[in-house]
Amino acid sequence: MANKRVLHAEKMITPFGVRYKNIIILLLFTSMFLQGNSQPIQRIDSILHELNSTQLSSPEKINQLNQLSLYYHEAENYSEALKYKVRALELLKEDGHDSLAARAKEKIGVMFYRTGSYDLATRYFLESLQYFEKRGYSILVAQVMGNLANVYTRIDNYSRAIDYLEQSKELYKKEDARPMTLAGLYINLGLAYTGNEEYENAMHYYEQAYEFIKDNGNILYKASVLNNMGEVHFSLKQFQEANTKYSKALDLFKKIDNKNGIGSALSNLAKVAIEKKEYQKAVKLAKEALNYFRAIDAKFFLADVQKQLVEAYKRMGNYQLAMMHMEKYIRQQEAIKGAEITDRIAAIEMEYKLRKEEQKIELLKKQSELNAKESKLNTIKLWTVIASIFALLIVTVLIIINQRGRLQRNALKQQILEREQDQLQNELSFKKREIENFAIHINEKNQLLENLNREIHKAVQNSGVDYSDLKEMKALVNQSLFIDKNRKELELKINQAQREFLHRLKSKFDRLTKTDLRLCSFILLDFSTKEIATFMNIEPSSVKMSRNRLRKKLNLPQNSDIKAFLDNV
Repeated sequence: MANKRVLHAEKMITPFGVRYKNIIILLLFTSMFLQGNSQPIQRIDSILHELNSTQLSSPEKINQLNQLSLYYHEAENYSEALKYKVRALELLKEDGHDSLAARAKEKIGVMFYRTGSYDLATRYFLESLQYFEKRGYSILVAQVMGNLANVYTRIDNYSRAIDYLEQSKELYKKEDARPMTLAGLYINLGLAYTGNEEYENAMHYYEQAYEFIKDNGNILYKASVLNNMGEVHFSLKQFQEANTKYSKALDLFKKIDNKNGIGSALSNLAKVAIEKKEYQKAVKLAKEALNYFRAIDAKFFLADVQKQLVEAYKRMGNYQLAMMHMEKYIRQQEAIKGAEITDRIAAIEMEYKLRKEEQKIELLKKQSELNAKESKLNTIKLWTVIASIFALLIVTVLIIINQRGRLQRNALKQQILEREQDQLQNELSFKKREIENFAIHINEKNQLLENLNREIHKAVQNSGVDYSDLKEMKALVNQSLFIDKNRKELELKINQAQREFLHRLKSKFDRLTKTDLRLCSFILLDFSTKEIATFMNIEPSSVKMSRNRLRKKLNLPQNSDIKAFLDNV
């Protein structure tokens, strides 16, 4: 049954992109967004004039910049909010306000996250996290971990997101966090478990979050929980329940004019309309969602809505419009969470880990120096005692024996510390080489793409091929690459899910090749012959021939049910 659920989830990626991420509101924790006064700012023009035309003190400038950033953040204009928050951060650094600068970096990370710049968001979050961890600010550490979890949820790394959220939960429990803070945490846990296809756990956390917020009047949280519950129902093909939850969420988001939420609910309703074969309605809802997301430059959600339009137009038979939206989807998807972005995020986190290792080495050096000073001091004390208390020979001998023992212990400690320092230094060098190799790998990929671009350009100039035909060929190539990428991701997930099964099968039938094992995985998951041919990049007739060869290797009669046999392995 569990494998069938995986099959269902993977199939749903094709029509909708990533079904549950399409518009789930990833709530950040309560104190994450805002700084200073939360009242609406009425005098934006006068503040700008004052900021640019008078000689304000540094604290006054910082306050003005923070007010402007807050105003644009609440208006969901994150690009403008970023501009003023970054200027405030520069002043905080110049004035040496490290703690306030760390908080500003966290808020800048939130804004980059909102605009879909996940690599930059990760960098600012990790810089603030390093500061808060060093000073033992548990609540702030938990808060930033929640932010990092949201980034990993957006780039489909759900296990990493769950790891950060579970650490955050433990810290909040120790600090007796407020109910609203825990509500935000549980919503994000629900999102991560939804992405990991653990729907029972996801619904459990959503229900806990709703218990915290149902009586406090927080419309944004209520709408978000309903919207996310709808995603669980949709993933389980409970479309009527999903439609009800999305509709309620849409009404609540409209009450507070939250553009991100409105676009989210509209896009989710479009998904349901596609499943109900109401394609005109789905297109209308998706285009409304696009307008809201464009207004706030929500790149993540824009990509998913483009994928919905591809599916709707394809099912309507309008392949020209479907292809147009497919090109937009591929560009936007690659821009926000393509291999280059995920590689940069991995590199940034590795740099953070290296900095932590460097700090450990620095501490070991300081400890080593202290031990050396202590050893030298003990030596001085030893000879002072010998010279000054010569008359008391017995006492002096005992003191000498005692001091020599201490010197030997200190020398042993010194040797141990030096070995640990050498070991950590070697590990650091190894990790640095990994980063260098990683950068070379990225450069080689980029070089390959540049060469391919030049070859296409030469073909346009020299071959005389009609450019419009070439553009269509390019779109088909991009679509093929997209399908190939999904095929690789599917095979990776299948290998992870069926590791034990494949091990048992290989141990019983050692003649099976790697291709045979892949075919067994697809058959066990009940893929059709046509689907298997697509995943293995062969003709359907070749799949049938492969099945016959597989029966012989499994010692099965002709035309016997291979899947029934594999279910019992």
